[in-house]
Amino acid sequence: MYRLERIQQIGERFSTCSDYLQGVARIRCTNPECGHDCFRPFSCKGFYLCPSCSRKRTLLFAEHLTSEVLLRLPHRQFVFTLPKALRPFFRDDRRLFAEVSRLIYDILREFYHEAAGRPLLTGIIVAHQT
Repeated sequence: MYRLERIQQIGERFSTCSDYLQGVARIRCTNPECGHDCFRPFSCKGFYLCPSCSRKRTLLFAEHLTSEVLLRLPHRQFVFTLPKALRPFFRDDRRLFAEVSRLIYDILREFYHEAAGRPLLTGIIVAHQT
């Protein structure tokens, strides 16, 4: 029942996203010579459902990773998929994603250890697309 209520709430917020009738923020330039201002409607912040809010959140997360988390070193992207037969288990028990993330980390750490011939400090960022 919780999932249906959550989906309904997100759907209702999405239907009012960027609606000026739901409220606005006034944005004013801090340069005294400019003084330009505009009104910006509030967003629904509905990740995955609302295309504009989802894009903004993804870009902010990528900017945070680039400027605050990742070192200026080469990075690799790996994509892992779950067999369709296992997906219902993950839908019903979200904690399984943590276990799979640990397994992926162990596999990659061991791979880099073997490839380099010595232990390497390995970091990983896991994002689950459901």
